Amino acid sequence: MEWYYLRLLITVTPADVGVRPPLEELLRAEPPGAVTVSDAPPGAEPLARFPSAVLGARDESGAPLLMRVRPVTTEGGFRVAPECEVTPGPASLLVHEHNDELAAVRNALIRGELRKDGDGWLLVPSKVVEPGSTSTPQDAVRTLRRVQKATTRYVNRRDLPRPRVRWSEFQALARPRGE
Repeated sequence: MEWYYLRLLITVTPADVGVRPPLEELLRAEPPGAVTVSDAPPGAEPLARFPSAVLGARDESGAPLLMRVRPVTTEGGFRVAPECEVTPGPASLLVHEHNDELAAVRNALIRGELRKDGDGWLLVPSKVVEPGSTSTPQDAVRTLRRVQKATTRYVNRRDLPRPRVRWSEFQALARPRGE
């Protein structure tokens, strides 16, 4: 699975650091009242299986923001209450889980547009991506092959040298301290 480690080097210099409440506090808080939806928007089914989701949006400068929210399904999409300033535009909701052995993966990404209205913020979905959501071995192999091909296309299209995985560094991280 070397392709999994083939990542672009991205250097991040934080301009601001924020502290948000732990997940347990968010889950103990009462969610806003859910609307009974006769015609649920795309993504309602996978979101309903999770107590919270990660909202991906942008701030005023265009920088990406990620924050945990409790989406509420409405007629027009998903009502969210971001804990920091966001701007209208492209956004997403991500849900993900797996067992202790990193198997039985369930995940979904709901992409859409974040809009401000009189009731707060609404994510209007446009696409739902559920890779490997059934977690069968065949689905897992199919997903792995698709991602491996996409990685190869990305590197080839940009005429990039194939990055070398520095396995010794990964192995050093995995060793118990003091060895």
